[in-house]
Order: sequence, then C-alpha cells, then structure tokens
Amino acid sequence: MQMRRSVVVSIVMLLITIALGVLVTMAFQPRPLTPMALSYRAPLFHSFIEGKSLELRTLAGLEPSSHVPKPTAVWIPGKRPELAVVVSGLVGEASNSLNFLMVEDVVKEGIPVLILPSPTHWSFAARRLPKDRRIDYRDSVVALCAAYSELLATEELRAAFSKEPHGEPQKVYLMGLSLGARHAVSMSSCFKNSVSQVRVFAVNPPTDLRHAGQTIDELTSRLALNRPKAYAVGVLMETMKPIARWLDLDTALRPLSYFSDSLAYLAGGSFSSRMEQLQTELETPLDGISTRQANFSFNIFMEKGPVTLENFVEELRSVRKRTGNRLFLLHSRDDFLIRPEDLDVVAKALPKRATIVDVGGHGGLVFEPLYRRLVTELIAQ
Repeated sequence: MQMRRSVVVSIVMLLITIALGVLVTMAFQPRPLTPMALSYRAPLFHSFIEGKSLELRTLAGLEPSSHVPKPTAVWIPGKRPELAVVVSGLVGEASNSLNFLMVEDVVKEGIPVLILPSPTHWSFAARRLPKDRRIDYRDSVVALCAAYSELLATEELRAAFSKEPHGEPQKVYLMGLSLGARHAVSMSSCFKNSVSQVRVFAVNPPTDLRHAGQTIDELTSRLALNRPKAYAVGVLMETMKPIARWLDLDTALRPLSYFSDSLAYLAGGSFSSRMEQLQTELETPLDGISTRQANFSFNIFMEKGPVTLENFVEELRSVRKRTGNRLFLLHSRDDFLIRPEDLDVVAKALPKRATIVDVGGHGGLVFEPLYRRLVTELIAQ
C-alpha cells in the first residue's frame, strides 16, 4: 500500500515538473509557439523604466460621470533635443507596460519619450470627445493632435525644449503598435513646418479597420456562447493581479497560444468589453474579458472616416512624401485582425520601408530582435 502511494506521488510530481517545464519554455520561447500565435509573448517581468504621469484636462462642455478617471499621458525625460511620441494601442492606457517595453532602446539612446493614451480608451473618449464623435477615425486623430499640443505646453515639456525653435523638438519619432500604429501614421499631420523632421514606425497597424471590427464581433459572439470560460479567466486575473502587479492580460493568456482559437475568442472579448465602456462609461469588471450588452457591436466604432484598405494605402503614400520617405512598417501575416493579402498591397506602397514576416501574431514582434534592430536603425538614420 505504501509503495503504491509512493508511486502515485512520484507520478504526480513528475507530471507537475513536466507542466512547469512546458510553462517556463513557453515563457522564454523566442518565436511564436504556433503559426497563429496571438499572444504578446511578453517577458515575465515588466520594464523598469518609469515616467511621470501628465494629466489631460476635460474639454469644455464634456461632463462625464465623476467615476470616469482623468486620462493621463506619460513623460520620460531624456538628454537629447528630440522626442519619441508613442500612441497606445486599442483602448490602451499610456501607463501600459507594453509601451515601456517598446521604448527601452529609445530611452537608452537618451531620447525623451511622450506616451499618449489611445483615443479609444474610455477615460480619454469620455473627457476629450463628444459622444457622437467617438466613432469617427478622423476625430480620434484630431483629438490626439490636440492632446499633444496641450502636453507640449506643460512645464515638463517646456523645460525640455526651451532652447529649441518654437519651443518644440525639431526631430520627432512617431511610434505605435496595432491601432496605435495606425494613429501614429495619421499623427504625422500634426507636425507642420515647425518640426524639421518626422519619422514614423508602425508595428502591426490594422490595414482595414472595418474588417478588424467585423472579426472582433465574430469572435465575441462565439465567446458569448461560453461565458463561463470568459468569467473564469477574468476571476483568475483579478485574483492574481494583487499578487503580481506586473501581470497583465496578455502575459496571463500566453499558455493559451497552443490553443489559438481559444485565445482569439478571449482577445476579441477583451477588446469588445473595453470598447463597451465608451458607450456605458462604466468600468467593466473581471478585467474586461466579456461584454455585458447582448447587442454590443464593436464594428460601429470602426465604420466612419478613412478606415478601409484603400484609405490606408492612400495615407501611407501621402505620409511618405510628408516625411521624406521616413515611414517604416513592421507587420506579421498571421495577425488575426488583417487579411494577409492586404499586406502585399501595403508593401507596394512602401517600397524598401515595409518589413513583412510570416509569424508574430498581433503583437509578438515587439519582443523580437528584429524589432529592436529596426528601432536602432530608425534612430540612426
């Protein structure tokens, strides 16, 4: 009896060891674990770069509920008279750990960094955009430009660029991931003749926002058939967050990259639930894994303005001229929010400036050596 119990314990311990080994391997795997990997494959620990929060004011005429937090940008000072402006991805806060990881090499070069929240983040939208203008892409770009101008007048940025003409940097790097990348491209219009040089680096921008919205709606509707799974993941996240403050949704879901369909549903539900906050102005509990409205449609936020592939390609060509061909794009064909064939069209619009790889998911490329090399080249040119 004792021997049988020892054998059972040994087998259990062996299985636990194997499971831990698999998880550790997945944590440090340098390449996507499946061709359809959707996770960010983030490091186990967040970046140790810190910045100062700069509060954005509520625009006149907008009176959101008192529980809607004030949107903030993040300022990371540097020694060089240049500026990197990072636009957060879909529904992202400026303080997201992913933003800090993206700018590690920029900060090492001594370039100051200004991180903007996404105009689709509920606090930014509620306090900076009228309700009837939150679904037009053009208005979101105008709102970002206005936020940049406001922040340029803050004490921190005035002091940093007081010796520069017009009190602003003469070389600006615009960077972003996902929808933040699309916004970074569009934000080049914010800088007129007062800035001598603008460079843009877009990572995995959605090529067709309507297609992306429809895809997320489809994923969300399938997830709605299995809400217990969504709630279970949400409860797990809320339980673990106080224990490990660096943990975010994408890190926690990394083991599911072996099950790309499940991860896609959860990612779609997460996007939708956080966009739902724009409509309700109520924070979604359980870490934003599932929507609460049965009739919610993500796609309504992606239907107005220049949102098609043709619009994007036209803008790429325009920005290429505006920036003196200093527009760079990095994308992966297995991004679940794009049609892979659209990237061929985008690559033609950016000859020698578009780097298209087969795998990387919707955000994993920022953790590849390729990303860091391209950032270094962007700064050096």
